[in-house]
Amino acid sequence: MQQNELKEFVTQSLTNIMQGVSDAQELTKNTRAIVNPKVESPATPGGALYKGGSSIGGYLVQMIDFDVIVEAGYNKDNVGIKFSVPVVFPYQK
Repeated sequence: MQQNELKEFVTQSLTNIMQGVSDAQELTKNTRAIVNPKVESPATPGGALYKGGSSIGGYLVQMIDFDVIVEAGYNKDNVGIKFSVPVVFPYQK
């Protein structure tokens, strides 16, 4: 994967995940299920919502982890890159 491909991959991955959450919320709005509800209290260690993350104003911050291989340099050597992007998914009221 080259630099521009990586940018497109990350952009598409994040937007597809967000759209998937929104779509799931729409499809389940007339059920008792709640997809990514707004939390009333911050995530705390040992709590049901805590996964090493935190919350901002009641919105749970979650990490999307990436582990990709990119081509680097003129020799097109493969280099592994791992990174995380903190996100707040669309929440359902």
